[in-house]
Amino acid sequence: MRNNRILTFGLVLVLVISAFSMTFAQDEAEIVNEEGGAVTVTGELTYTLGFFADLWLEPNILLYDLTWAVTDDYEYTPTLESQTLGRVTSPLTESPVSYEITLPPTPQGVLHDVDNDGEEDAGVQVFTLGIIQNLWGDPYMDERDEFLFGYTSAVFDTGPNFADIIGGAVLVWAPDDEQSFPSAFGDDGVLFTDDDPSAPLPAGWTTVYLEEDAFVFDRSTAPSVALPEEAGNEQDDFSELSYTEAWDATIEKYSREYAFTDLKGVDWAAIDAELRPAIVEAEENEDALLFRRTLNEMAFMIPDGHMFGPFLVEDFQFDTSGGLGMAIRDVDDGRVIVNFLTPEGPAELAGIELGAEIVAIDGLTVDEAIAETFVWSGPFSTPWVERLQALRYVVRMPLDTEVEVTFINPDGEEETVTLVATGERESFSASSFNQGLEGTELPVEFRVLDSGYGYIKVYSFSDNLPLTTELWERALTTLTAQGVPGIILDMRQNGGGFTEVGYQMMSFFFDEEHVIEISGAYAESIEDFYIYEEVPGTFSLPPEDQRYSGPLAVLIAPSCGSACEYVVRSLTIEDRAVMIGQYPTQGIGGGWQPFFLPEGEQLPAISYPTYDEDLNVIIEGTGVEPDVVVPVTEETLFSEDDVILLAAEDYLNELTALETVDGGEVAIGDEVTGDISERTRVQYTLNVTEGDRFNVFVTDESGELDTVVRIYIGSADTDPVIVNDDFDDTTVNSGVEDIEIPQDFTLIVEVGTFEDASAGTYTLTIENFNEEE
Repeated sequence: MRNNRILTFGLVLVLVISAFSMTFAQDEAEIVNEEGGAVTVTGELTYTLGFFADLWLEPNILLYDLTWAVTDDYEYTPTLESQTLGRVTSPLTESPVSYEITLPPTPQGVLHDVDNDGEEDAGVQVFTLGIIQNLWGDPYMDERDEFLFGYTSAVFDTGPNFADIIGGAVLVWAPDDEQSFPSAFGDDGVLFTDDDPSAPLPAGWTTVYLEEDAFVFDRSTAPSVALPEEAGNEQDDFSELSYTEAWDATIEKYSREYAFTDLKGVDWAAIDAELRPAIVEAEENEDALLFRRTLNEMAFMIPDGHMFGPFLVEDFQFDTSGGLGMAIRDVDDGRVIVNFLTPEGPAELAGIELGAEIVAIDGLTVDEAIAETFVWSGPFSTPWVERLQALRYVVRMPLDTEVEVTFINPDGEEETVTLVATGERESFSASSFNQGLEGTELPVEFRVLDSGYGYIKVYSFSDNLPLTTELWERALTTLTAQGVPGIILDMRQNGGGFTEVGYQMMSFFFDEEHVIEISGAYAESIEDFYIYEEVPGTFSLPPEDQRYSGPLAVLIAPSCGSACEYVVRSLTIEDRAVMIGQYPTQGIGGGWQPFFLPEGEQLPAISYPTYDEDLNVIIEGTGVEPDVVVPVTEETLFSEDDVILLAAEDYLNELTALETVDGGEVAIGDEVTGDISERTRVQYTLNVTEGDRFNVFVTDESGELDTVVRIYIGSADTDPVIVNDDFDDTTVNSGVEDIEIPQDFTLIVEVGTFEDASAGTYTLTIENFNEEE
């Protein structure tokens, strides 16, 4: 089993193979409830994870072959025949969730000899139960669905021992009464190791509860088996503590578990020393607002876009209640210009024009004013996102605030005016990263552009996951069937979600598995971070006929954050796609899940760093940079067109442009040999007369060059009158037989390859059909 984990808006669920760390002693097994063995299993799944119901929208309970854990074969995926599905029997929106499953009389898992008696036995099949949502293919689980398998009856260790079963329950099936199974943990406290004692096992199903002192062999027909929450998914709850107790627990948790303490040079002791007095004051005065403001202040001391504090609605509304009726942006030549004016707003009424350079605000240079602006949408992992957001907030202030603005209109002189902030919000909305979104978008939308290229926009990896994958498959299938010459993937307004979903979507663009990333996590069992190098994250490829191998351009922007960035980065493998945009992506990496505090507040536990193959932290603080950088100028800012989309079309036009080569004149009866390259077609001139009959064949020695022959009348600028890809079902060579000419023509015989994507040596034969007769 691979080390799969889920990032959602950068939220990471730890491995389905993680759980509480325990130690066990040896003892003999106890057989209870001898009723012949399990037929139907019921139980409850408990969770604290806040977004649990968002993961399993169409859940099933799965009987899962534990071969991978018995053999330490992390790549093993249970066969379809070994899988049995049950059902969830209560709403997922409330914990605990109940389930039931009927076991097969004879399961189809793998038999394992696990009794350590030194003799070769038939062995037993070992299973766990867990919850699954199937997103790909048939109703059962394959490699692409593994990341949505969790909350298992078998409890696993964390960190370096992530494959070790240390508790819970397993379901064991014996083909006869001659088999044995471990009856307790050995001294190492781990199942399926050499020091496990064993005991005889009756034939059929036995539910084995892995108790601390000795295992219990339960032979009831209807056992109850719990599906506990993995340790990494269990959310800490400090909500019942006092303010100071919750604060101390938070600082201790961050000091231990924050993924980027060293990377960012965070001094938690210094933060505690600076802010704890305010927490003490809040507790003494029962001041909830001061408590919340202090939490927010702490969040803004961490330069991490995944950090957040309480949303102080009243403070935000007061600070941003007034606007100057304009939005401003940097341009590449270093100026800050006005790129939006609210009609009859303060700026326009004062004579400020579109394109005006803003020189100073309240006596400070525009850069100084921006640097002193508090940006409510922070904190930030990267300076470019902070700068873009600060440009939005520097022209927001409390209502009726008077502000001196120094500017230079296009072709004008420097002027200074006093503006009074009004309640207009248009300028604020006009500069939003989410401008144009209505909230009704499907997670995946697609169409064919006027240019002929396919266009897919992915808004989220956290929306309805079954719908997301179904729409994605339909988009790729439809666009491929229409033969689009290239695809533009728009990720500019994708805020993140479940990274594994995105990775499996991107696998449609690859023909080989690649290592995408290596996961890390804070592991309770070692009280430190652990990097799961043994099980790197890889693509799990879809069926070959679903893959797209053509040109691919990806639109990126700073509003592409977290999981979006990981997914985009995966397309840089082997330069599979070109990135096009004006700025890098947001640069917020790692994964998080919330923990609870008093006053109903939550903070993020950012405990899951991610690495490349050289174990360098990826995404955090860097993002993904565009390969094609679209300039930020007056021309692009004021264009009514989508300049980034146009740049992608221009790139694909250049990439897919065909070169035509003049092969010279040929005549009926000729045989010529030539070389062809990708994106190239060779054109031959053939003069024919009325009554001529001939065959045309394009072949190669191996018979593997996938050629296409086209024949035009007069000029290749017209549509071809004949096109052939494969001459018959036995070859990818092309050819046309028995062409009869009704009058004198000049023909163009064009040799190409399928999708103009191949290169090689070919032979063109113009065979006289009359002579063949």
